[in-house]
Amino acid sequence: MEIFGEADQLLYQQLVTERKLKEKLSTQDQESIPSEDTEEIQRAEDHWRLVPASVRLHHWQQETLPIWLKGRRGTVKVATGGGKTVFALKVAEQLQREIPKLQVIILVPTITLMNQWFEELQNSNLPPESIQKLGGGNKLSDDSDFQILIAVLNSARDRLPRFIGQQHSQDRNWLNSVLLIVDECHRANSAANRTIFEAGFQNTLGLSATPEPNEPDATLTSEEAYHQSPVGRALGKIIRDYSLREALQDGLLTKFVVQHVAIPLTED
Repeated sequence: MEIFGEADQLLYQQLVTERKLKEKLSTQDQESIPSEDTEEIQRAEDHWRLVPASVRLHHWQQETLPIWLKGRRGTVKVATGGGKTVFALKVAEQLQREIPKLQVIILVPTITLMNQWFEELQNSNLPPESIQKLGGGNKLSDDSDFQILIAVLNSARDRLPRFIGQQHSQDRNWLNSVLLIVDECHRANSAANRTIFEAGFQNTLGLSATPEPNEPDATLTSEEAYHQSPVGRALGKIIRDYSLREALQDGLLTKFVVQHVAIPLTED
C-alpha cells in the first residue's frame, strides 16, 4: 500500500527545503546582528552585571550595601534564605565600578555550594572562562587568569596561599584589587583554614546565619566573641543582623511550624 503519492512527496520536499532555507537565513541574521548577550559580554570589562536587572534588592540589602562599601569589610548575619548570595554579588558588582580590574575569590565549605554559586553566576555578563572553580576535581594553575574564583575551603587552604604569594610577589598592590567573600564563614575558623587569611585581604565580606563561635567566651556577648575570633578579625565585624523573624515578617521565607518528635531509645 502506497502511503505517499507523487504529489505528497513533492510537497514534503518543498516543505523540507523551505525549512532549511529559513534556518540558514536565521543563522546568518544571528551572526550579523550582535545579540544582547554578546553586547553584555563585550561591556563586561567596563561594568559587571552579576545580579539580573529584574531583581530588586530587599530593604535590608539596600540599607547594608552602602555600609559595607564605606569600609569594604564586614560580616552579614542573615537567616538562611534571606538573600545573602544576592547581596554578596551586588557588593562585588558595585565594588567593580570602583576597582575596574577587580578579582573576586569566593570561599565555600562544600562542593555543592561551589556549584550553586557557579550556577548563580551563569546569569552574569562575564565571559564563561573568567569564572573558575577550585575543588571537586577543578584545579588552579599558577598563571590562572580569572575574574571570579569559587573555591572549596579544603582545596583553597592548600592551593590558594601559594597562588596569592605568587601574585603578591609580582604586584605588591595586588591584594587591593581583590574581594574575598567567605560563605558560611563560621566554618572557616579551624586552624588549617585560617592560613588563607594570613595574606591580609583588604576587601572582605563574611556571610553566615550563625557566625558566632560554637564555644564562645562566657564573659563576651556572641557578637564580641565573633569579632575576636580569627575569622571575625580577618573579615570584619557583624554589620547587619537580619533574623529569621524579620525574614518571615518580610515574606522572604515561607511560614513553617516546628514540631518536636520524641523517639524512645534503649540504653544500648
